[in-house]
Amino acid sequence: MCCADIQNYLAVADLKKESLDSAWNNAWAQELRKRHLEHKLDRTLCYNCIHDCSESIEPLRSDLAVCFDHKLCGRENEIKKRVEQWSSNEKE
Repeated sequence: MCCADIQNYLAVADLKKESLDSAWNNAWAQELRKRHLEHKLDRTLCYNCIHDCSESIEPLRSDLAVCFDHKLCGRENEIKKRVEQWSSNEKE
């Protein structure tokens, strides 16, 4: 749902399994749009963007998110292994 969402925290569908039209109109997308209209974006990337802050966030769908473990900062080899693992999973 957002071009700044590098971790898929705002992903509402897997476009390999669902059409763009279907994804845009599914319950997840409708709920996110409703939350925007009602200003109820707590714990979302949208909240942090709108309020220029860095509060804790949660993915809309954890099954689609690529969670970044901040504890790995400065440990490039471990990050590289995770990226390679993620890339190989994407190819399957």
